[in-house]
Amino acid sequence: MKARNFKSFIEESLDCEIILLREILSNFLCEEQVLHKENHTSLQRVLLERSKLISELFLLRSKYMHTISKRFSQSTQHLPPLVQWLSPTDPDNLLLISMQEQIIAILERINQQNSRNATLFSEKKSRKRIAPSVNQKKEVKKVLTKTKVQSKHAKPPWNPPSP
Repeated sequence: MKARNFKSFIEESLDCEIILLREILSNFLCEEQVLHKENHTSLQRVLLERSKLISELFLLRSKYMHTISKRFSQSTQHLPPLVQWLSPTDPDNLLLISMQEQIIAILERINQQNSRNATLFSEKKSRKRIAPSVNQKKEVKKVLTKTKVQSKHAKPPWNPPSP
């Protein structure tokens, strides 16, 4: 693969990765909204969508790593970082380095959102264990109301003393 074709392959791959990472970040933001609404069905849909996006990202990165390893005749585990094999003074390389920095920024944001969602999930889960849900409160109230109504009309189990 010629140097120009190789750089355009890298650029296209990084561009696709940025798009996928943005979609994954958007998915994490949707998850936060679903967690606030406590909608189990929507949460399952969001998580399923995310797993598809992550699979796409995995395939993209696998292809990318395979092509780069062929270029450097090395295994994918021993590849140098992008900034080490690109000259930062070459204007064509500045775009690739900028794209890599975008990827890092999006990944940091994804990690922050993931932490936020995990905290929100555990808070919602612990509140459900501690406090009964609204439906449970209504059921308890119905039972108590029925018991009070029944107790007003029921005869006491003992005979009251005569006056």
